[in-house]
Amino acid sequence: MSAGELGYSRDNQPGKLQIAFGISVGLNNIPTMLTIQKGNVQDKKHMQMLIRLCSSVLPEGSLLVFDCGGNTQDNKRRIRDLKFHYLTLKAKKKGPYRNEITIYHARKESQVSFVSGNRVYSCVKYRDGEEVRYIFFCDDLACDQLTKKARKLEKDLEKGKVLTKKVERGKDLGQYIAPEGWIIARGHLQKIIGDIPNPYVTGLEGFFVLESTIDDDPENILNAYKNRDRAEKFIRDLKEGAGSGRSGTGPNTR
Repeated sequence: MSAGELGYSRDNQPGKLQIAFGISVGLNNIPTMLTIQKGNVQDKKHMQMLIRLCSSVLPEGSLLVFDCGGNTQDNKRRIRDLKFHYLTLKAKKKGPYRNEITIYHARKESQVSFVSGNRVYSCVKYRDGEEVRYIFFCDDLACDQLTKKARKLEKDLEKGKVLTKKVERGKDLGQYIAPEGWIIARGHLQKIIGDIPNPYVTGLEGFFVLESTIDDDPENILNAYKNRDRAEKFIRDLKEGAGSGRSGTGPNTR
């Protein structure tokens, strides 16, 4: 494929030619805009191209819905300069998210709860300048995430058993070539008292934050964000047909 380019591959196939799709769809699920870029373009960069095209396709006041891959201050500023609104996911970084969780717990009196997709969500929203933050928590989601992390720890512990036997027998754990020769990896077992804490548990489980210039009921905001999946499913169908594409972060429009 002439548009393809070798490079980083999310599906762990770097030898496969990559192209990046970006798509904008309306509530009727009919594509209104499609972009294709050569190679595996970074989401944030591809999003800039989509935003430029939005001004030629969408009416003022449209709501662009996209995930955290395209969530940058520059992209959000560009969207506002074009007189559009945005709804996006805040990247899950420990420091910023812990600040949001602190706000969530401090404003319990303003929490609202609702059911969506057979799951109970609670939310606290507050305004930060022209942006409204929606801090969501779902107990079922937290349980799912903790279960996955527990399984991941179990796999690590199984691998650790094999390495422990090598350490106890004085065997090398691995060899790595270097300009001056070989690096021999040897281990030392440092025992601890009590159970091994799960290093993958961060305390952020079950929480996620949506950012928007729209002030609406949390349930409506969450449903609008969930609807972006229709664009991703459309791109997934294209990928299965093309065999070498990758979907970029594209806005779902209202």
